[in-house]
Amino acid sequence: MRWLTKFMATVLVALLLLGGMVLLMPKDGVGRLAAERFAVATGRPIQIDGGFTARLWPLVGVRTGPVRIAAAAGGDAPDLLRASAMDIGLDFAAMMSGKLQITAIRLHDAELVVERDTAGHLNWASPGTAPADPAAEDAFSIGAVVIRDGTLRLIDRISGTDLRLDALQLDAELPAFHGLMLANASASLNGQTLRADIALSDAAATLQGAPADLDLTLQTGAAALHFSGTAGLAPLQAEGALVADFTDTAALAALAGLPPPTLPKGLGAESLTLEAQMRLQPDRELALSDAVLAADGQQITGALRWRPAGERPRLDANLDLGAFTLPGTTAPSGNAPAQGWPTAALDVTALDLFDASVDLTAQSLAFGSAALGPTHANLTLDRARAVLTLQDADAYGGTAAGSFVVNGRKGLSVGGDLRFKGLTLEALFADVAGFDRLTGRGDVRLKFLGIGNSIDAIMHSLSGDGEIRMGKGEMLGLDLPGMLRAMDPGYVGPGRKTAFDSLSFSFTLNKGVAEIGDLAIASPQFSTDGAGTLDIGGQSVTYRLLPRLPASPDGTPGIEVPVLISGPWSDLNVRLDLEWLGQQRQQAERERAEDLARQRLQELSGATPVPGD
Repeated sequence: MRWLTKFMATVLVALLLLGGMVLLMPKDGVGRLAAERFAVATGRPIQIDGGFTARLWPLVGVRTGPVRIAAAAGGDAPDLLRASAMDIGLDFAAMMSGKLQITAIRLHDAELVVERDTAGHLNWASPGTAPADPAAEDAFSIGAVVIRDGTLRLIDRISGTDLRLDALQLDAELPAFHGLMLANASASLNGQTLRADIALSDAAATLQGAPADLDLTLQTGAAALHFSGTAGLAPLQAEGALVADFTDTAALAALAGLPPPTLPKGLGAESLTLEAQMRLQPDRELALSDAVLAADGQQITGALRWRPAGERPRLDANLDLGAFTLPGTTAPSGNAPAQGWPTAALDVTALDLFDASVDLTAQSLAFGSAALGPTHANLTLDRARAVLTLQDADAYGGTAAGSFVVNGRKGLSVGGDLRFKGLTLEALFADVAGFDRLTGRGDVRLKFLGIGNSIDAIMHSLSGDGEIRMGKGEMLGLDLPGMLRAMDPGYVGPGRKTAFDSLSFSFTLNKGVAEIGDLAIASPQFSTDGAGTLDIGGQSVTYRLLPRLPASPDGTPGIEVPVLISGPWSDLNVRLDLEWLGQQRQQAERERAEDLARQRLQELSGATPVPGD
């Protein structure tokens, strides 16, 4: 036990010596030394009020009174830093040799304000500020800077941003003013914790506004952003590699003080990551090159440029979508909904956030129940009006061109002027309208406009016109020649079909109803015309065909019998319209009888018939 007693006695003597040196050291001199070195290295004076007291805990050294660093001219906030007290740690070994060497700074109740004025100047140094004595910079060294339960306010007068971060915890190491600074910090913003890990190659260069190498990691919840490159703060600029994981959108929304978003499938509902080469310029222009955005298994690559300055923010981009499904437009299984169109209100306020011009290429592009093959298009956004222009697109075995417009300037309207050539119409009608009873290839022209705040309202308001021209094809589920020959309405259903050599019609749209009056179908077996309506808003059809069978070589006369197609387009009813035929015959007989009566009356009166009487 003797050795233990000696050890304890040695420790006690050392503590007494340390305490004595702390008590006897020139405490005011330590404070002045810290203030002078800070001013020499940064060019910013530090004001220390109150007396100095010796401390053995939490740091061996001196505790000061209130501390204040005034902000540079130009900012509105008067102070860059305020603290109720500052602990100055001293090197024990240096003290033993009679030297004073600062090892750490600990700030109590620290309040930091970082402000950028409208000219882009930061509040820690006036434009062009340099150290009072550049040769003395190396004399400034702090082993550690510690802040507990402080606050940080970030003010940007250019963008109008004013953020307050509470519960600030900071641990930084700065062995040399022109050396590597390592720091980790955490703070609370809008109740959400934000953490940062920082490695800065040259703290002095950063304070003086020059770019320095920076390795930065920011994290909140499961969301994280990592930047590795060079950055400067006066003016704000950066260039390097960016890797981000935005999947935890709830944490990001909480950080911004917003409710958790509900992202659609295909745009981050399950995962959302970004990798790119980033360049942020002093005018806040942000450019991303070699960008890869991955969202729920879909991948977008390309380059973009974001310019927030000017009258309106603007995005310019060149993107490759690969095989892409537009978010929130996954096609439902089966035919179009039999219960009508969705009535939920559509929110397009996001269209007015910025303007844009985006060149798009895609291996395939699905939107709603429709789909395109290899596509080259351009998307423009101008004051809440979005225009998608198809420059070159493969569609249903043919090609597509034209434009599609979503206008959110005054309410919501959608319109289009589209032209399709050589399409496989069965697939097109099945995807767009849930109607799969017409096969063949043809050309389609469509011009339309719809107004309303829901899909249902838009479909009920459609106006416009269009036409369809087809070559050889078939109508499935209906055998018109057989029905006419047998005068039997039972020639409908699976396995029945009507072949034709050509089919054409045009239509006009008004209040969601397509009026079709010039249908012409040609076939060696029959010919037909027809008239009727396709109620797009109500998802129903009322159309009467007038097919005609030619006279047979054996002298059998031809026949014309109307066929009525009616009902919801998910369950059409096809029947011989004998009632209408009877009405037409009665009308014809009535007109013939009236003509005969007029002729007889004229004969009896001796009057000369006047044409048209």
